[in-house]
Amino acid sequence: MKTMILTTAIALILSFSLSAATNGTTEKSDTTKVRIFESNTGCVDVYIIKPGDEVVKIFIRGKSGTSLMKTRMKRNQHKRMLCYHLSELPAGEYAVEVEQNGKIISSLEIIR
Repeated sequence: MKTMILTTAIALILSFSLSAATNGTTEKSDTTKVRIFESNTGCVDVYIIKPGDEVVKIFIRGKSGTSLMKTRMKRNQHKRMLCYHLSELPAGEYAVEVEQNGKIISSLEIIR
């Protein structure tokens, strides 16, 4: 119950101040705001707000650039919160990337 309340509180706070990533790099996009950060539980949280009808893709890539996971945000979906449990992956270097129109608009490098 505490986890659910905490997650809801974080989501509300971030929905009001979702302008740049604290750990990763964020490029200004006219339509999409992204926040990527690593939580204490070994998860990587990705918050996305997009007012337009463009497709946004979220990738988890290994050190070699190989895509390990891909999530697609639908055109009619305007807000999304994702949690990736990277603690289940073997030790190594990973990148979480958010792509819009073939261009990476936000990324975060993770070393496990």
